[in-house]
Amino acid sequence: MWSWKALSDAPAGFLGTLPAESAALGLRFSMPLCGPAKGTTGEPMLFHVECDGRLHIGGCAPDGMDAAALGRQPAAALPHTHDFVRDSDAPRWRVDAGGPGEVDASAVAELLVRTARAADLGDPPSLVLGGEGEWTDPYEVKFYGLGLRSG
Repeated sequence: MWSWKALSDAPAGFLGTLPAESAALGLRFSMPLCGPAKGTTGEPMLFHVECDGRLHIGGCAPDGMDAAALGRQPAAALPHTHDFVRDSDAPRWRVDAGGPGEVDASAVAELLVRTARAADLGDPPSLVLGGEGEWTDPYEVKFYGLGLRSG
């Protein structure tokens, strides 16, 4: 059974090495993380994880959530991230977590968990890696280390 602790531990291991792996492989990873936040229908995107040598996380916090209090900055405060987290995805907040050897993976994973809990996600298995996140042109990849189901 997934717990909130497991949901922070698995991504911490995965996200901590992602910038180095991305840089070494010369690949850009783009992964939407979705979940049924309170007051929403379906599984809207909560996070957009982008990595092209630097780990950037964007998010579409549900209405009423104080994203700044949870540790994020408004999109306008990090204009250099617009190349990574597309404006078309309309992230309201962004985090530049760093490049190889710079990422505080535990802090990033805790940020994801705090946000999911504040969005009243329900339970940890409700967070899903969007199926399009498994395509890194020209490859289909599985992110087993992330510990999330895909859909």
